[in-house]
Amino acid sequence: MPPIAPQVCSPYDTTEWAAASASSTEWSGGAAWTVDGQRVPIVYSTPQTDWGWDYLITCGSGGTVRFERVIAEPRRPSPCSLQTPAPQCLPGLNPSAFLAEVASQVPTETVYATPAGTGVVGVPVQVALAPVPQAEYAEIDVNVPDLGDGDPSETLHVVWVVEATPEVVSWTFPDGYASTSDAWIPQTYVTAGLIRASLEYSVSAEGFWSDGVAVHELPSASVGTIPVAAHLSYSVEQIQPALG
Repeated sequence: MPPIAPQVCSPYDTTEWAAASASSTEWSGGAAWTVDGQRVPIVYSTPQTDWGWDYLITCGSGGTVRFERVIAEPRRPSPCSLQTPAPQCLPGLNPSAFLAEVASQVPTETVYATPAGTGVVGVPVQVALAPVPQAEYAEIDVNVPDLGDGDPSETLHVVWVVEATPEVVSWTFPDGYASTSDAWIPQTYVTAGLIRASLEYSVSAEGFWSDGVAVHELPSASVGTIPVAAHLSYSVEQIQPALG
């Protein structure tokens, strides 16, 4: 929309920037509108160039808006202002929301042991988690102001890919033995003990945004951790009688 001349002011120039177009064409095929009897061509900003109109505003009771020319400037799109250091440009980063989103992808774990149900003192027991822990992902889309051009009315699309990576599983066995190994040799008789598994997912996020021409990578960021615990009731029998 063209500016409106105020009743009292000093004459001045102003620029009105055109809205962005989904295409790469800045001209509207000769279409125009009329401003105070002047024919003003319709233009659109493109992914590479901001197009707009330069107006001279004259003032007083007979103030007018005088169209001067169509102008263009190279676009400098960015989700962060020019004053933001690149390592700190993390538009739309929301650690708590990102954790919640990827946590919904992390499955509940079940502990399995071989032999199942009951073990024997001195006989190795193999333990495992099911499903096997693996990296889980969530994709989060956000729209943020285009601060590189200083025009917050324009928005940029940012995609954050959140990755939850499982770390080493810690095991605690009924006789108190703790290890990161999935093999255990029972040493004592235990009734209704527990095999416990403790797993932690390390969560990070990597962002990407597009200026309409190319995709740009944002710095990766640590988001937090997701703890996962599971247990299995497990007894150990003593079948060799005491000697002596």
